[in-house]
Amino acid sequence: MITPENIENNESKSMNFPGNNLYVTYTIIAINIIIFILMIVNGAGIFEPNGIVHIKWGSNYTPLTLTGDWWRLVTNVFIHFGIIHIVMNMYCLYAVGVYLEPMLGKTRYITAYLSTGVLASLVSLWWHKEGVNSAGASGAVFGLYGLFLALLTTKLIPETVRNAQLKSIGIFVVYNLIYGMKGGIDNAAHIGGLVSGFVIGYLYAINIKKERQEQKAAWVLPLIVIATIGIAALYLNDNKRPEADRNAVLSEVRSRSSGFEDDEKFKEKYNEFADLHNRAGKSFSEKLSDELLQKKLTEESLPLWDKAAQIARQMQEMDISPDMRKKADAVTEYINLRKREIEVITDIVINKSVIGSLQLDSVRNKINEVEERLK
Repeated sequence: MITPENIENNESKSMNFPGNNLYVTYTIIAINIIIFILMIVNGAGIFEPNGIVHIKWGSNYTPLTLTGDWWRLVTNVFIHFGIIHIVMNMYCLYAVGVYLEPMLGKTRYITAYLSTGVLASLVSLWWHKEGVNSAGASGAVFGLYGLFLALLTTKLIPETVRNAQLKSIGIFVVYNLIYGMKGGIDNAAHIGGLVSGFVIGYLYAINIKKERQEQKAAWVLPLIVIATIGIAALYLNDNKRPEADRNAVLSEVRSRSSGFEDDEKFKEKYNEFADLHNRAGKSFSEKLSDELLQKKLTEESLPLWDKAAQIARQMQEMDISPDMRKKADAVTEYINLRKREIEVITDIVINKSVIGSLQLDSVRNKINEVEERLK
């Protein structure tokens, strides 16, 4: 790759390399690294990311972004899922920043970075209709590469640089888009950044050309900023999610970030209970005589409820949130009531109990009440 140091003087001058620095690029890299370190301290994970921590720090999470957290379109650009993610993005940012920051100037450069980052985040939301928890500078970085590609198709950049860089960046973009087709990579954000950067690149080409001709094109930057904000506002307004989605997510985030160690294990045990519940209740769906029903309940359903009771005891011993604690108590009460139901039915069938029917109605009313609480 051609570097600024080995570009001839006249060509280097045309790209504004002499006397320039990379303050904005270094600042962006520093912000990303600082945020990454703070998130690690907060439990984000160095290699295995914790999605809940990323949501708390401002990732582009569909149920929250589309219910008022518009700022996530910006903050997610400075958040990364693991050390490999941030290292690759920061290296690619530096590689393109060496050229673009001196050539564009700091205002145009940071405007391009933030605008393509926001637009890339919007494309990610649009593409992932089922929802997404996305983060990373790659959308903005692809935006800068798209911008550079656009400039390389003009005569604003010296031919020696243009020919070499067109091939180099073309290979980089194609390779990363193909690689991005694998699972876990938000290729929609990459494409959104690339395309928006390409468009901004041609607008900047007009801007730079006018400046070199000592003319003004002051409308370019305001146009980009206003267009980005306008597109974001329209999309967010037209794709609002119900407030119930937001409340459910916030409740989940609070629960999973509360420090209770066994919340995930509780869910697994609850699913086991739900499976036993379905199997134990099948007898009631069959058309059986009272005697056959009582026999099936005693021989097949009751052992399943005993297993469910063991699971319920395990759930109550877990380190879980107060809400889950209430649910565990309700599960235990529910299981005891279903076992009591079998006892009453047995009493009615075997002993021909007269008061058994009244007892059965009372037990089943209580079962319905607990079921409502579990729902």
